[in-house]
Amino acid sequence: MREAYLSWPEAAWLVMQYTICANYLALPQMLYHMAGRSGWVVPFIAIAPAMAGSWAVYRLHMAYPKHRVGQFLPQLAGRHLGVVIGLIYSLFWLSGAAINTMLFAHYISATILGFTPPAIHAIINSGLAVMVALYGLKTLVRFTDALFLPIVVFLIFSWISPFLGDKLDLSHLLPLRASELAADPFGLMIAATSMYHGYTVILIAGPAFNPPGRSALLAATVGTLLAVPGFVTFSAYPIAAFGWPLAGDFAYPAGSFLEVLAPGGQGFPVRRFDFILTMFFRFIMIIASITYFFSAAQTLSDLVSPKAEKIHPVLVLALGALIGFSFVVLPDLSSLLAFVRIWLALGAILTIVTIILAVRSYLATTRAGGDE
Repeated sequence: MREAYLSWPEAAWLVMQYTICANYLALPQMLYHMAGRSGWVVPFIAIAPAMAGSWAVYRLHMAYPKHRVGQFLPQLAGRHLGVVIGLIYSLFWLSGAAINTMLFAHYISATILGFTPPAIHAIINSGLAVMVALYGLKTLVRFTDALFLPIVVFLIFSWISPFLGDKLDLSHLLPLRASELAADPFGLMIAATSMYHGYTVILIAGPAFNPPGRSALLAATVGTLLAVPGFVTFSAYPIAAFGWPLAGDFAYPAGSFLEVLAPGGQGFPVRRFDFILTMFFRFIMIIASITYFFSAAQTLSDLVSPKAEKIHPVLVLALGALIGFSFVVLPDLSSLLAFVRIWLALGAILTIVTIILAVRSYLATTRAGGDE
């Protein structure tokens, strides 16, 4: 019998970090490219599909409280279609691990550790992911719990401190133009649909909830809503700090904003305060990358061997090698951002598929109840 050890606040915390991850580096530039100055409002638009997705994973958890997605998909969608959908979930999560690993590796190499190749960061991060995956979900949860305080302090500081000085001019955020939001409607729809996808971790962590049931709904919704200020902050603050269109010229708008976030003036004791802030975000990135990796490995394991309680070490090592050498296929920022766009489109498709599966499960349960 599986141990139920995961409270909904712990799961919400995991959902929030899973959602923010390294998106704070890539997403602002992509939103600016799609919607110009008005891109900073997209995180608000994205709340609606995120709430639908949160409801969907909750319904699936209610229907299969003791099973993970790789275990119940063949039963819900049929054996062959269920395996195909499970493989798509795994591909999405594995790609997310690679994107988080390489995006942060490129950023660190370009800004702070200029003499350290991105490949070194990728290999180190993949090694951490392999270690946690071998020990299981409980180790991942305890790892995130241990980093709770420093990450919360950092997030609160990054949200509030800019208002304590003269670093922001909120007039730069206006005017909002419908024409900008309508410039790339397809891209905007994809970004809004897949932006808050952290709730999908419920599909992996469901059997560990204590108590099961509404804990999943609370974790998915609260965790998603906690991520909203993060996305708004790192989409809006660069525009408010640098003005438009200058904010759109930076490769990493949020990273550039962190560089001017240091409090005080010349007397402040830390010259590159962004180093410290970046290290806090590294914690979030590591947690997200490990969670993506674990989700992919667990789902593949469940599709092959549904009754196995632990992921086979050979599978973990093989997937770890793929992540560790992702720098080969994602050697620079331009190729990485192009891959992110494909990944977001895949995430939007999976969001819709998850909602369809939840509706199917709900209708089947309703009919079964009516027949009785």
